[in-house]
Amino acid sequence: MSISLMTAAWKSPLPSGQKFVLIALCDNANDQGECYPSIATIAYKCSMGERTVQGHITALEALGILRREMRRGRSTNYRIYSAHFDAPAESAPPQNPHPTPAKSAPPPPQILPKTPADLAPITISKPS
Repeated sequence: MSISLMTAAWKSPLPSGQKFVLIALCDNANDQGECYPSIATIAYKCSMGERTVQGHITALEALGILRREMRRGRSTNYRIYSAHFDAPAESAPPQNPHPTPAKSAPPPPQILPKTPADLAPITISKPS
């Protein structure tokens, strides 16, 4: 387990699924960033499906955060590059999604739709 890699992974601006898979990989990695857990092990640790884990690993590889080396008949070797943890992912939410309106902008209209109760007939039952 590499504490330095896990600390850097926690601070990364990745989306939650990718970050969780990266932390699971860092949990298995040595200080050089090398590990070889199975997809099933990562899926179990992250409480995700194997296909979901594979998708997150592919996304992390595309970002340059890790590289995988497929070995025939054996587990896959992963190499984690902590220098690339700071790059935000394309699927990460934007930092300022809604700009502040101008001070001179009028307030938004407060038009409320009619509720079904307003349109329903009133029924009054008298006791017999």
